[in-house]
Amino acid sequence: MFVDTHCHLTMLDLTPYNGDLDLALAAARAEGVSKFMAISVDLDDHIALAEIAKRHEDVGYTVGVHPCEDVDTMARATTEYLTELAQSEKVWALGETGLDYYHSTDFINEQKIVLLVIFKPLKMLKNQ
Repeated sequence: MFVDTHCHLTMLDLTPYNGDLDLALAAARAEGVSKFMAISVDLDDHIALAEIAKRHEDVGYTVGVHPCEDVDTMARATTEYLTELAQSEKVWALGETGLDYYHSTDFINEQKIVLLVIFKPLKMLKNQ
């Protein structure tokens, strides 16, 4: 049994599957993948992921923003907003988020601030 803990189901090249995500997921299942955690990369991605997860019992998704997103998008990613988006039982985690040292280190300090602003209140909510 395998669990794909980081897949981007809205960004796949589905050419080998005639553009059909259901066929791609079926092929992965045939190879032993039993669950898929689809990672949201921006604040709007969760809409498509929620629809996919609704159709597939073994698909869950995350809500969050990629650390390289623009300032306006980051400003929308408040703790309250992410908490609201995360109310679905199909939301299994927060993400995509973190510190991105791969693409650029130019904005690491800003990324750290965003993490503190978003996750410190979430930690407090968890402890209540």
